[in-house]
Amino acid sequence: MKREHIDKSPIVIPEPYIWFPFTSNATDSEGVIGTLNGSCSGYSNDGAYFIGSGGLYKTNLNILASNLNTLSLQIKFDNIVPTDVTTILQIVKSGNVNGLNMYHAPSWGQDLNLACYTTGSTIIGTLSLTSVPFIAGEWYTLTIRQSFSVPKTELWVNGVKRNTFNTTYSQSFVFNGIYVGKNTSSVRVFKGHIKNLRMWNVELTDEQIAAL
Repeated sequence: MKREHIDKSPIVIPEPYIWFPFTSNATDSEGVIGTLNGSCSGYSNDGAYFIGSGGLYKTNLNILASNLNTLSLQIKFDNIVPTDVTTILQIVKSGNVNGLNMYHAPSWGQDLNLACYTTGSTIIGTLSLTSVPFIAGEWYTLTIRQSFSVPKTELWVNGVKRNTFNTTYSQSFVFNGIYVGKNTSSVRVFKGHIKNLRMWNVELTDEQIAAL
């Protein structure tokens, strides 16, 4: 019996709205942000290297939440310090905590914590993972997908959906600052590598997220 051959079409990832590979320097970006300020310990094919000081940032942005449907970045720890809380990423409104905050938070009882704030300390949702756990020297792809029509916010790790809550920002919410490997007050600074920070103004499909 002749076996029919079926070709699978490759998964096509659309061009991101904003992209920082971090393999060369803080200016090797594509999109609407441009150069980041601040510093890290260095750049390589492993991305930006953070040693618990410094950090990269840009203020005076004007990014509508409606242009941030999907966000993805890759992280790698040199070692895991179980008592540390460190900032992976903050995208904030008006230079404070309002916005999206992603932490490696073992001392909070979580391997990964994503908190979404509206005003002040009001939280519209927190996605926490306690069962990754992160292993030193391995890359992890962290992805956030927001659906404004449902509404729904999802957190994915290595192409697998790990948590969700049924709310999101208003589409008119404006992000004015981005902080990578640090927070707005330069504490809880990340230790390890971060690369391929990408943002899309479309919702990637499950298959596209799995292929990142």
